[in-house]
Amino acid sequence: MKKEVFIKSLYQSVIKENRTIYQDLFENTDVNTVKDSYWKEALRFYSELNDEGKEILFKVIEQIQVDTVSNGLGIFDGKVSISGEEIIKEECYEKARFIKEGLLRDSRKNGDEYWSLWEMSILENEWLKTKNAYSYHRNRRPV
Repeated sequence: MKKEVFIKSLYQSVIKENRTIYQDLFENTDVNTVKDSYWKEALRFYSELNDEGKEILFKVIEQIQVDTVSNGLGIFDGKVSISGEEIIKEECYEKARFIKEGLLRDSRKNGDEYWSLWEMSILENEWLKTKNAYSYHRNRRPV
């Protein structure tokens, strides 16, 4: 698969489809049926926005998704570096099936301390398998 086709496919299947899913969830979920306090708070916040505010919110969500995917795929190179306090991010990459390639010890200075960097990557065929697994979750609603 050519890189351009891969990127367009990724943008359509992750970014655009997720935007549609989020819009549907925010527009059609009854806050009184939700048990999760975070989701309930998000629905209440959304209901107080005017139409322009709602559109801005979805643009922000879309940009966050683009940034997340770009970082996750190492800006479409399949490589990412993780350091210091980014342990939560590391767990996300591992859940997305990224493989630890190596550790660059004390390679980044942060204030008075040095952080080590994990190099992680995912191959295109590995990502495609993961993408198919995610399609199952797209149709699920938060509780």
